[in-house]
Amino acid sequence: MKKLIILATIIILSAILWGCSKPQKVNFREYDGSYPHELFRQHAVVDTFKSLLKGKYNDFDTRMAAQFPMQIVDYYLFGAGCKEHDCGRNEAAFTIDIRTGELCVVMLIDAKHFDKFGWKDTILLPAALETWVGNLESELSKDGNSAPKRSWLNH
Repeated sequence: MKKLIILATIIILSAILWGCSKPQKVNFREYDGSYPHELFRQHAVVDTFKSLLKGKYNDFDTRMAAQFPMQIVDYYLFGAGCKEHDCGRNEAAFTIDIRTGELCVVMLIDAKHFDKFGWKDTILLPAALETWVGNLESELSKDGNSAPKRSWLNH
């Protein structure tokens, strides 16, 4: 019995020493002005995106191929990108609340509709995302075309 207790203790200590502990909190302020790919080097951040987006993570990743520098707007780190050679039709943007780590992602799908992931409000988005969506709606509705639909408003 004593050997079993010692073995269990060794296993638990090994797990802690080999990185099975809770990931460190990310200081999102440090990423102001940098590109999203730098943030995505943090495995905990990528895991959060994958958890939120589930089967849509690869779609998001594709839409972040061409990236723009991130910026802090209010208390949110805002990042955006687009699919290579398809900007204006397939894009993605996100905000991360720098106080809480809460994540919101919006993707433009084939210039037809926006999909939203995360964010508790069912109508409004964080200001930076709202501006990004509004700018794309305006740009895509020029010349009499219909603006992409916000899928979260259709439910």
